[in-house]
Amino acid sequence: MTLLDLPPMPQTGHAESGSALLDVSERNEADRYVAFMLGDQPYCIAASTIAEVTPPLPFTFLPNAPANISGLAPLRGEAVAVVDLREMLGSGDQGPNARPKSVVLNATDLPTRASFEVDQMLGTIDGKSIEITPTELPGVIDAECRSADGTVYRRIDPLSIYYLLDA
Repeated sequence: MTLLDLPPMPQTGHAESGSALLDVSERNEADRYVAFMLGDQPYCIAASTIAEVTPPLPFTFLPNAPANISGLAPLRGEAVAVVDLREMLGSGDQGPNARPKSVVLNATDLPTRASFEVDQMLGTIDGKSIEITPTELPGVIDAECRSADGTVYRRIDPLSIYYLLDA
């Protein structure tokens, strides 16, 4: 599955141009976000930070690894670190309608690529049609994004995932 295979999420209206909510940082200026479910909470991540979406990656458990690192998975001859976002975020169990996928981050300039499993892919969101509010939540959530239909997505900061791997 590629990002082009994901259906665009219906959006109506646009965030006000010049809004302070849109000027939080350069990372807020993503053209497109990919939305997904983890437990009963919707999340999003900048589409430009995703290399691909695959079926769940089989991984090898790493003894003595932090609880939020599930293990290493092979992907086309490359080792990919599998991060357990569910553990990190305290998300609930997969629902009965879950269709799990692995999201592989795009980091060709780093020594290790990372991935995380989601319960369901929702689609893409136009970055110009959301209001972004920074959060004070610890960990990998750096903002909340409110779409025109009122859905609030917690935005994942991909750099913080890599910081976990470097710790």
